[in-house]
Amino acid sequence: MSYEVLNSVLTLNNVSWIAFGVLLGYVVGVIPGLGKGTAVAVSIPITFYLSPLTGIAYLICTVWAC
Repeated sequence: MSYEVLNSVLTLNNVSWIAFGVLLGYVVGVIPGLGKGTAVAVSIPITFYLSPLTGIAYLICTVWAC
């Protein structure tokens, strides 16, 4: 296994956006009537300003946490 992949994924920037995605997913998941679709719809405009790797990780963790 290449450690270059782990070094590129586990940067402080990516881990912080992953943690924010999990937090947002939990918050949206707790509110009645809101679900994964709403969380992704709210999150997509944020990902326009992120790198592709960070944006995809953020969206995956947001959906996973709902």
